[in-house]
Amino acid sequence: MTLNPMIHYTWYRSGDNANDTPGDDTAVGTDANTLTVINAATDQEGYYYCVASNSGGAAVSNVVKLGVKRLVAFIHR
Repeated sequence: MTLNPMIHYTWYRSGDNANDTPGDDTAVGTDANTLTVINAATDQEGYYYCVASNSGGAAVSNVVKLGVKRLVAFIHR
């Protein structure tokens, strides 16, 4: 019988487009295989990636960029 070890997920926001420079990365989510950003704000812009690990090792996802568009309104008087 083969057991599948539990997978641990950690999501990171990075200051650059790289998943191999942890000095500028901040953990932003754990233990879910998806990261949901609700009501994204400009301070959440950046590069995101995931590290999935278990007793067999770790795998790092590709980096994706989250950009937030700002709605600008002009009031004409």
